[in-house]
Amino acid sequence: GRLIDLCEPVHRRYQIAITKVLGKNMDAIVVDSEQCGRDCIQYMKEQRSEPSTFIPLDTIQVKPTNEKLRNLGGSAKLVIDVIRYDPPQIKKALQYACGNSLVCDTMEEARKLCFSGTERHKAVALDGTLFSKSGIISGGASDIKRKAKRWDEKAVDGLKRSRDRYLEELKELNITRRKEPELNNLTSQINGLETRLKYSKRDRDSSIDQTMAEYNKEAATIENELEDLRPVLKNLENQIDDRSLKIDENQDKLNVVEDKVFKDFCKNLGIDNIRQYEEKQLSKQQEKAKKRLEFANHQSKLQSQLDFEKRRNTKGQVKKYEDQLIADEAALTELEDEEKVQLESIERTQTALTEAIDERESFKGECEETEIELKEIKKILS
Repeated sequence: GRLIDLCEPVHRRYQIAITKVLGKNMDAIVVDSEQCGRDCIQYMKEQRSEPSTFIPLDTIQVKPTNEKLRNLGGSAKLVIDVIRYDPPQIKKALQYACGNSLVCDTMEEARKLCFSGTERHKAVALDGTLFSKSGIISGGASDIKRKAKRWDEKAVDGLKRSRDRYLEELKELNITRRKEPELNNLTSQINGLETRLKYSKRDRDSSIDQTMAEYNKEAATIENELEDLRPVLKNLENQIDDRSLKIDENQDKLNVVEDKVFKDFCKNLGIDNIRQYEEKQLSKQQEKAKKRLEFANHQSKLQSQLDFEKRRNTKGQVKKYEDQLIADEAALTELEDEEKVQLESIERTQTALTEAIDERESFKGECEETEIELKEIKKILS
């Protein structure tokens, strides 16, 4: 970039003196290499731009700074020491443009440094009067003062750019701050869901405990009834066995009588006895009756189960609460993730806003100082 854009006086009272020393190099363009400078010149020729001076950092020859000049006393200082520059790499270009030039508060002190000692030094006064080693003296003409105002203009332009940048950042921060109501709404929703989740868990646990207690009580009652019925069942089984023996004896006697009665009938049909006939003829009816009975039993069982479930639908309630609990937990997890993202965004926004406010206050102070200095310059010029 141009040398004037890469450096500035440490104090505005040195503006005229630095402008005088830099001379035409003030608008020189600093480049990294000679090849880069050649390329720029070629491009400017093609674009028919005005001629410019280039300072290549890799090929310029500069004299080392004379450290003794820093200890001359009085108000004398090396010009390069009253210049603030960035980046550090351009120091070589400033050494090329300034050399070992000195700046003094008064013209008399600059004249003495240049001519009174055994060794002459290039010196410039704050009013722009330059004393060269060759004996040439040039004063601070109005053109130099006009060029020196470019330092103030540069500072003001920089402050304006900073102001515009900070205003844009502040506008973005204000937009971001509008998300706070949304975050508060999400927080309220999360709190509501947490409350619902707590009550749902409590209702589920209460319902499960109550249902299990009823089941355990009913199972214990049934077990006691079974214990009481076991002796009666044993007695009935013994009676059934005795009657089965008597029935078998009577059935044998009945079979003998039936064989005598249906002897001719069975002979005509080609069967051994009437019981075979009865078994063949009645087997289908028995099978139908059996199926009809099984169907009736199954229907009765289903009806009883249906009535029981209608009276006690605890499983449905538990399933309902579990589904509600799962849905609430999923919604809570989603809202917690969203809350985390919003909190991080708000924290970054708050930090950026604080920094922007601090920078704005600093910028405001600098603007006020600049305005005061501009007023002083106007008073001097008038």
